[in-house]
Amino acid sequence: MGDFKKLKGRPKIKKVKATEEGQLKIVWTEVEGAEKYAVLRRDEPHGDFVRVKWREKLSFKDTVEPYKTYWYKISAYKKLEGKKASTRESGIRAGIISDIEPVENVKATVNGKSILLTWDKDENATKYIVSRKNEYFSETLPVAVTEKTSYKDRKIVPGVVYQYCVQSVYSDGEAEKESKFSKKVNCVYLDSGKILSYKTRGRKTEFSVRLVAGATGYVLERAEGKDGEFSVVAKTDSNQKLVFYDKAPSHFKTYRYRIRAFRAVKEEEFFSAESESVTIKTK
Repeated sequence: MGDFKKLKGRPKIKKVKATEEGQLKIVWTEVEGAEKYAVLRRDEPHGDFVRVKWREKLSFKDTVEPYKTYWYKISAYKKLEGKKASTRESGIRAGIISDIEPVENVKATVNGKSILLTWDKDENATKYIVSRKNEYFSETLPVAVTEKTSYKDRKIVPGVVYQYCVQSVYSDGEAEKESKFSKKVNCVYLDSGKILSYKTRGRKTEFSVRLVAGATGYVLERAEGKDGEFSVVAKTDSNQKLVFYDKAPSHFKTYRYRIRAFRAVKEEEFFSAESESVTIKTK
């Protein structure tokens, strides 16, 4: 086991891209101390990986069949005292050679406790393949084949980020052709927050809120009276800060407060449903 510690980290696949020559080019990151890399491939979503090439460089052009999806991963190796010391394998990336343009306008939105995928209709497509990965699982694999231009994913875990892409399928007699992968979209379902308790002194109120799994922050919203519109009065980008403070605009008035959790994914923010509101009358 000591030999294996001398080769740290693991390669990461940066891209799998079709070339003008009709090949798939796989590019990965370097592992310090590695002497060569094994390119592993499979052509079924759940099949076994087979080594197709040893490479000393950080890229490989693979000759494959068009309109067929392939999955790749990379291992780094170093010869050490007659043995081969290797790192963990890279995550898995898929690639396909196709002259069929990808499905456009793919959107993912929270729909109840599910995630709803929608996309533009491809007039020549006979069906669509929906693929998915999550933040804890490196594989992007098909989860549905549908003739509709939508798919509702009910098999989700609250707080987990899911990433989706869609391909259209063309039928040509006995053969089927898959389009390029659509642009990937992210989505996450969060349980609604909850105001657990509050303390009011004059116009100032302290709120304690419930921890929401997967949230990276919370917003506190306030509305005046029974029919007033809610607006954000406090926000935190921390999942550890569960206490909020607000100073209401006026004494002797009634205000409603509610909380929303959110999850930041790169430049996007995905919000939970609103919590039940609490009513407070200032002194």
